[in-house]
Amino acid sequence: MQGFTEPVYFLGDIHGEIRKIQPLLQAAGLDLGTLEKPVWGGKKALFVIVGDVINKGPHSLESIKYLMKLEKVALENGGRVIVLAGNHEISFLVNPISDKTVQFRTEMANQLLSFCDAVNNPATPEGRWLRDRPAALKINGIFVSHSSFPKWNMNQIDTKYRKLFSSSGTKTGFACGDPQGEEKSQGFFTARNWWYQGHFQKGLENLQVFQILFAHDPNAFSDRGKIKGFYGDQQGQALIKLDVGVNIGDSLGELLKCQKWSQNGSCGEFKTISLDPKTNNLNESNLEIQKSAPPQRAEDEPQKEC
Repeated sequence: MQGFTEPVYFLGDIHGEIRKIQPLLQAAGLDLGTLEKPVWGGKKALFVIVGDVINKGPHSLESIKYLMKLEKVALENGGRVIVLAGNHEISFLVNPISDKTVQFRTEMANQLLSFCDAVNNPATPEGRWLRDRPAALKINGIFVSHSSFPKWNMNQIDTKYRKLFSSSGTKTGFACGDPQGEEKSQGFFTARNWWYQGHFQKGLENLQVFQILFAHDPNAFSDRGKIKGFYGDQQGQALIKLDVGVNIGDSLGELLKCQKWSQNGSCGEFKTISLDPKTNNLNESNLEIQKSAPPQRAEDEPQKEC
């Protein structure tokens, strides 16, 4: 997406917690409706959800259905919603009966729905929607994916992603309910700490961007619960973490908003948007992007599962 001039909002991992997230979208003016009937309020803005919509939280199916509706009403009213694939979507489609899907399968069973027929089936709206998620997105000088892995260019990323999907559910992979399949790699969707030792700068060159945004790892940058940015310079370069640990109780959600574009295609002004957990008031502030590299993660630092 080149030449985009409207505001862009980014949101990290939802993990079946759409009931926690939707009040933030209401307060930010993106959704003026309800979970059952969203009403797009973002005008011509773009709203990007950076993967991991499902698993862990109690309302994965509700999260999918809500975002499908929000996509539709946004497009009808001049805006756009794009939901990227995350490692939990990939894991679900490659092996729908893995340990990661236990919460999701329980949710379906409680609703007396067939897990295989209602969600894993590409013939259903939800099943088709899950398989159609893009792997990554490039907006002007910004690259965003669930777990950015910038040693590939955009065409290579899409090729590797589609190859992964085309082999799922076949004789060499898991079919729904079949425990005899062969486990497959989730590709670049589970990478961590990939920005060290010059890889971030190399990624900027390969992708021809100034800023890389990712989610996936709430433990990144030694500060859970907040959007954080590093590698800032005068050209606007930045590496920004979006996962604020909604499903592990670190946050009620936080949006990153690109409010102003620079001439070189980078975002010239990032703002963070969140709700105060005590007052429910909207907090909006400029994102301070550190000039230094992100801190190395200590080996004894407590981690929470992504």
